[in-house]
Amino acid sequence: PVFEYDRNEELIDALLKLAERKGTTFMPLDQGANTRGALELGAMGSVLPGGESTNGMGLTLDDVVSGKVRPRVLYLVGEIPFFSRPDADCVIAQCTDQPPVSVDAYLPASSFAEAEGTRTNVEGRVQSLNRVENKPESSINGFMEPDWLIFSKLARLLGSDEFKYWSVDAVLREIGKTIPDFPSKANRKVRPLKMATELPIEKNKPKVGGKGSFLLVTEPGGFGHRGTDLS
Repeated sequence: PVFEYDRNEELIDALLKLAERKGTTFMPLDQGANTRGALELGAMGSVLPGGESTNGMGLTLDDVVSGKVRPRVLYLVGEIPFFSRPDADCVIAQCTDQPPVSVDAYLPASSFAEAEGTRTNVEGRVQSLNRVENKPESSINGFMEPDWLIFSKLARLLGSDEFKYWSVDAVLREIGKTIPDFPSKANRKVRPLKMATELPIEKNKPKVGGKGSFLLVTEPGGFGHRGTDLS
């Protein structure tokens, strides 16, 4: 909310100068428990694993949402950011719940309670994520699998030599080899975020608020997981 004040550009410049001081560490308070991990592993779209710049390579989800490009095949994993079927010849959805739009193939993925692995908090601590539900597969309970296992099985069916992972430990070991300074298993040590490229900073015009010295910003609350409200 502090960035909603009228002098937000001065505030950003001051924060950038402060970040250059030795011994200064910033911890962004992102929504979601694993935003830091997604950024480090290259799942945010703006950077590659390890913080390397994409240098404009590839397409982004924004390109599809805005209609800039029309993909032949659109493979959506996680929350579905569309209110109607996106413009593509084939749409595949991999998520925990039935997609809210028409798709050609639905791959049911395990929820956080049905999978195991790690998640990374804002301090860089890699924490264990333990499975708490292990119900037998059925038409009632569903036929879901963890995302990494779905990727591995699809890669094998496509004849690919990539994604040869058949256990969570194998995935974590590969992450440890690929991402500099990223632990290959749960580690409670605080790790400063190291980026190999500069993230773009957008300076938008301040919103018009009411009169007075303070501006109260309200946002919808709640905690969600892949599009499902858990609050």
